[in-house]
Amino acid sequence: MLFGAAFGGSISFVIVVINLILKHFVIKLLTWVKDANSSTQLAKITNGVFASTFIDTGLLLTMANSNLKEHPPHFITNIFHGPFHDYEPNWYSVVGF
Repeated sequence: MLFGAAFGGSISFVIVVINLILKHFVIKLLTWVKDANSSTQLAKITNGVFASTFIDTGLLLTMANSNLKEHPPHFITNIFHGPFHDYEPNWYSVVGF
């Protein structure tokens, strides 16, 4: 239980770091591609950063607070011993911001 709380609490820091890395990676990759004009390039950068940040934040928060130990493959899902088996009213107050 304590490990789950520590893991869930530290996940905010991990999300921020991963999002910063993804943001810089997406910007470098899309500026390397070189579009015809800067408006198209900025639109692609904005969409790429949004998509990567949204997926990263949504997946990490859900996985860090989930309890997946009853689902296969067990060598992966045994890591996730979060306090919530499903979406319940408590989940929204703790994780769902």
